[in-house]
Amino acid sequence: MLVNLAKCKTGWKGDPAVEAGFSTGSLGDRMIAVGHFYSFAVVLDAVASNKDSGLSYSLYWKDPDRRAEPSDLFLVGEPVKVTDDDDEIYPVLAQQNGLWIYCSDELIQDVISLAIEQKPSASHTELIECIEYYLQKDTFLDLV
Repeated sequence: MLVNLAKCKTGWKGDPAVEAGFSTGSLGDRMIAVGHFYSFAVVLDAVASNKDSGLSYSLYWKDPDRRAEPSDLFLVGEPVKVTDDDDEIYPVLAQQNGLWIYCSDELIQDVISLAIEQKPSASHTELIECIEYYLQKDTFLDLV
């Protein structure tokens, strides 16, 4: 399935999660699902409330050269597979849509857990700042 990410904020169709309103609104009691697109804010909320527990996933994104925003659409996809020859194989949806890996489930869980522990009222923007800081410096940002 080829996704026109330019239309994602204005009525993109094709992903059942987007069509059902899961990508931009509250998840309620549902968890995020592998193979679907969500706004970064929804992913952050899911991770902060452990609605991603038990899943093995990576986040994929279209624009790795700029800072992520809460409204940006991310693919929650299968982790990259590495062959015996050290070739990386991205999930089909990520390949078809020209997406780059943003981070693993373990990384986002660790960073958000610490950020929420330090500052329970951390905003989406602050959580993203913590993730981006870790991605660039390989250490945690102190929110206190």
